[in-house]
Amino acid sequence: MLGLFPVFVNRGVQNIPPIFFAGISTLLGAVGSVIYVFTQKKFHQLKNRKAYKPLIMVTLFIVIIPYLMLFIGASKTSGVNTSVLLLSEIIFTVIFTHFYGEKTSLYKIIGASGIFLGALFILYNGRISINSGDILIILSTICYPIGNFYSKKALHFVSPSIILLVRFTLAGIFLTTLSLLIEPNFNAKNIISENWLIILVNGLVILCIGKMIWYEALNVSIFQKQFLLK
Repeated sequence: MLGLFPVFVNRGVQNIPPIFFAGISTLLGAVGSVIYVFTQKKFHQLKNRKAYKPLIMVTLFIVIIPYLMLFIGASKTSGVNTSVLLLSEIIFTVIFTHFYGEKTSLYKIIGASGIFLGALFILYNGRISINSGDILIILSTICYPIGNFYSKKALHFVSPSIILLVRFTLAGIFLTTLSLLIEPNFNAKNIISENWLIILVNGLVILCIGKMIWYEALNVSIFQKQFLLK
């Protein structure tokens, strides 16, 4: 499901101001997260102050900073480049996790190198040409390993539904407000009415439901590791 994310981002930014698209999609993710938290009856976890720092860091390094670079970058390059260059996250993850105390095995290095070479092969068309949009997309992926590190920390204090609620709500408000302040004048109502389907799918289905599944899997993985260590 998350594999569709770069496709929809690139398609959406052709007709929607990129920061506004990022903001409105994220706010839709927040709406879905409210329902998610309500059904799990987890709202009381918002009182846990120990979770505030990791939640803020998750919001910054998984949504606000990378989405700004990704959505703007996607508006300046092709859908193929957007999808392929996002694979850079795996390379940076291998580099960063070593500093977070996780073992960097030979298999991880070989796997990341294989993905990097495969990406170069796809991008190569007689020559490799990288524009400003491509650079922004690559830079956006540097943030994800940092955000994922804090996601694991946050999961020790709150449930996945709370993480999604906080990150989507804070980032959605920030990005939408920023769009209205700095992007060229546009009619938000017309933009939404003309592109409602792609905004809806990107916000509720890909971002919200896709991330729900991802965080629940991460939560189970962390629990299993702790159980095995005991």
